[in-house]
Amino acid sequence: MRRGLTIAALSALLSLAPLKLDVARPFRSFLNSEKPKVELADIVNNAEARQIPVTPADMDSSFIYEVFYASPGDSFMFEPGEYNLYTHRGYIYNIVLPDKVSLIATDPNPANTVLRPVMDDSTYTNVMINADYTSWSLVPGDTSSVIKGFTFKPYPTWSPTSGHHIQGIQVSRQGTTTNNGPIIRNCVFDSLETAISINDSYSPPSLTPLIKDVTITNFFSVGIDVTGGGSGFAFPTIRGTTISDFQGDPTYIGGGWGVHMMNAIAVIDSCHFSNIISDAFDFESCIDIDISSGSAAQMLAQQQIFQDTLSISNSEIANSNIGVSIYVQGAPYLIQGNNFHDNNADIYFFIPPGQPILKSGQRASAAQTSSGILRNNEFVSPDSTFRNELPNNVDAQYNYWGPQATAEMEACPQFPCNISTIIDSLDNPAYGFVDYRNWLPNPTTGVPDITPIPLFSVGQNYPNPFNPTTSINYTLQREGRVRIDVFDVAGRRIDTLVDGIMKAGQHIIEWDGKDKEGRDVASGIYFYRVEFDGRPITKKMVLIK
Repeated sequence: MRRGLTIAALSALLSLAPLKLDVARPFRSFLNSEKPKVELADIVNNAEARQIPVTPADMDSSFIYEVFYASPGDSFMFEPGEYNLYTHRGYIYNIVLPDKVSLIATDPNPANTVLRPVMDDSTYTNVMINADYTSWSLVPGDTSSVIKGFTFKPYPTWSPTSGHHIQGIQVSRQGTTTNNGPIIRNCVFDSLETAISINDSYSPPSLTPLIKDVTITNFFSVGIDVTGGGSGFAFPTIRGTTISDFQGDPTYIGGGWGVHMMNAIAVIDSCHFSNIISDAFDFESCIDIDISSGSAAQMLAQQQIFQDTLSISNSEIANSNIGVSIYVQGAPYLIQGNNFHDNNADIYFFIPPGQPILKSGQRASAAQTSSGILRNNEFVSPDSTFRNELPNNVDAQYNYWGPQATAEMEACPQFPCNISTIIDSLDNPAYGFVDYRNWLPNPTTGVPDITPIPLFSVGQNYPNPFNPTTSINYTLQREGRVRIDVFDVAGRRIDTLVDGIMKAGQHIIEWDGKDKEGRDVASGIYFYRVEFDGRPITKKMVLIK
């Protein structure tokens, strides 16, 4: 996987001298830029930002410097038109976007503001925008960089057999203290190899970009590629996005995924996937999840430090080879409220023998369970299948399986029955069975309330942020064993505040910002987990010194 601009490359870019700029269009004087009226819904923490107008005539090889040397909070406001993005001296990046600098199209219709790379024969890969994040943000997902309102296209003569790779936006992390990422909104990516690539190989905290109201079409490899490595993991949120029309060519680059998550966790909500299928491939998937045992993503998810983070909900997944392919070794996930139709296989589990599909954990709309959580989904096509090729059983209750499967279930009320659209232990004894009991008779029935009656509650710590101490309150409906642990963002246990039998009623415990050895901990984000009779609730707190 290609990585972002390295620290060495950044240093080289900064040290290039002499800096020769276009005399006809001198480097902008940011001191003369007026203070803008910033749209806070788009730009977070940019109250002092300046808006810098950009026209197609401004595009030349020096523009990369103008963006790279922009002040934190500056926004480049692109007038409608077609922009030819240049590289400089063989660098693969057309634009290097620093943290807290934004690119915004002034026209709300992305079709009217088009970005294209100008091909340099010495460059094997074109990344149209490279966003490197090195700063610390107190709140995960809080960011100051916005990329909004563009259509990304290749240069006119590009083809998948040209030998050059073209990506739209690459988001990477060049440091160990980032909990940040850009907001990518209202953009269109048309006929690229990969639209958005997100990679993070550093220690937690992670990259946390937001991708919202984006359209990705006619892609040749991956729509959104999310990769973690080493002790790092990426954690994007993808909402309201459409990914369609995979144009796979096996002689070119491979791929075949709408969203590909490799050792990463993500929230995918209210999205549309379609036509991700090709005669040349076997495992094209709308969403492909691959989490290895021992990875940072698996360990953090399994410890329930981040809850409801690997989830797919309220989306349409259709007309493709595989809807969701899952290769998850022990990390929790939630698939809920989706519509699957006209896929060769709606959900395909393939996990090494002996690996659990899900560690028990608390979920927003389902009771604790020790198997996979699939709730209120619709599997409506008679020729689509739900495949469970792992030895573990799958909890797939409270789903609508379509008229054919529903008729078979009603005709065979005992469990399990051999349902034609479900491939499980009745088809191969090496597979686990799919627990489809309590199926929904129609797609509008909805999931009954299966959340257990709460036996305890946990309040938000106060004050938050805090220095040097904060109080944590919790209430028990009956007597029972309570354990309260404090974790850092890497999932390491910092201290245990309570571990014993507590009586019913309200309780308050104070944390003094020290570890179990009595040493002061550093500023940053921490999590406190309150367990009552083995049931956990986790909340976040921020220490500022």
